Amino acid sequence: MKRHWLSQVDAWKLHAGGGGALALLTLMAYLFGLQPILVLEVNTQEDIQAMAILAHDLDHLQTQAKMHRDELKKNRGELASGTLTLRKASYRNERLALLTELALEYDLTVDGFQTRALQRHQHYDLVPVQLEGVGGFTQCARFLHELSVQFPDTGVDRFELRGNPGSQSTEAFFTFEMTWYAAPEVALADEGIHH
Repeated sequence: MKRHWLSQVDAWKLHAGGGGALALLTLMAYLFGLQPILVLEVNTQEDIQAMAILAHDLDHLQTQAKMHRDELKKNRGELASGTLTLRKASYRNERLALLTELALEYDLTVDGFQTRALQRHQHYDLVPVQLEGVGGFTQCARFLHELSVQFPDTGVDRFELRGNPGSQSTEAFFTFEMTWYAAPEVALADEGIHH
């Protein structure tokens, strides 16, 4: 009888030890196997959502880019046909002020404007303009649309939006590279004949 009781205690210890080992193995499997997989799954889902947002934004930007390329092509056609009235490049400061005012209307913060060397052509002069600043994606898109409405003599050659992926802010740094088609400056000697 005493021997039977000892074997039950030994069996209990054996079962307790086995249960403890099984619990330890289960805990280790969770910590080193399942938990990293669950964390990876959560991170993957977040990445998938972020990629979907980026894909949507890219699609919208591509649509906007096509619209602006079409607008630029139209402007070039109007220039060639002579139906667009151009201002002289000497109104450069006035034009920059108007573009800045338009950007402010759409809540864009303008950090800088830069014009590059004037390019002379027979029927028009080209004034490259670069606008940089900070603003939201929607505001940038609205600004670009209104630019084509208010300034049909200005085409957008390239635009770039750069955000900070780690930031919760929806604002981005933007760069718009535009070309303003200006009336050609006529040499004074040529003008003197007609005065």
